Amino acid sequence: MAKDLTIQNTAGPITYQAVAFKSDSDLSIIENCEFLGNQDTLYAHSLRQFYKSCHIQGNVDFIFGNSAAVFQDCVILVRPRQENPEKGESNAITAHGRSDPAQATGFVFHNCLINGTDKYLALYHSNPNVHKNFLGRPWRLYSRTGWLPWKEDFALKTLYYGEFENSGPGSDLSQRVPWSNKVPSEHVLAYSAQNFIQGNTWIPPSLLSSNVIRKIKGLEGIISKWGSFVCFSFVVTNITLCKLYKLELVNVELVYIYITYHPMEHKKFGRKV
Repeated sequence: MAKDLTIQNTAGPITYQAVAFKSDSDLSIIENCEFLGNQDTLYAHSLRQFYKSCHIQGNVDFIFGNSAAVFQDCVILVRPRQENPEKGESNAITAHGRSDPAQATGFVFHNCLINGTDKYLALYHSNPNVHKNFLGRPWRLYSRTGWLPWKEDFALKTLYYGEFENSGPGSDLSQRVPWSNKVPSEHVLAYSAQNFIQGNTWIPPSLLSSNVIRKIKGLEGIISKWGSFVCFSFVVTNITLCKLYKLELVNVELVYIYITYHPMEHKKFGRKV
């Protein structure tokens, strides 16, 4: 576990790959840390990782690797890329390296803010037409990020990325690439920290967003929010059970769905009651 650290690679923007931090430790918990760099700032190499309330800066593939990582309540900022960036640039925030379709890896960003540093925003607004930024691109064949092609049509038929209830100027799905996905509401809890990295077995409940420990019908579990859903989850032989309630803005509609998620799969089992 790491907490309250600033980790920086001071190499300039034209020195190519310059990793500031690499983790290949299972059950990594990184809280309130700052990672500063340019290209390849944060190398989330492998296994299960959880980043809480972190600040990450870079410009080219600056969150990359082949881990199963959840980034929760993080601030992610793009920095200027070139010595003469007024000429224009295209930046990618993430590059996921999943090369085997059987691997349960990917990057999940939950309740994060994506923007630019003050210096980059001033540069961008001076000529928006020549400055472009993308949430990610596929580094390997079965990547879990892919808003921008890596090279020609590489991995476009085998990658997967999805979005759910994003907001802000960049959240307009009509402008997305044609291979994008909108995560169905009945599948969204597969991407919670509790399910995607089995976080309720090793992450302190106080670190998981909007969580409250409750007992329901004698079972102690965690109440957590994901978008417009509320989930009660508990662990039985490494299976997480969730009862979903869909919250409408005016009327509260209870949609009772019992769902079980196996930690290594994203397949839904269950029935409406």
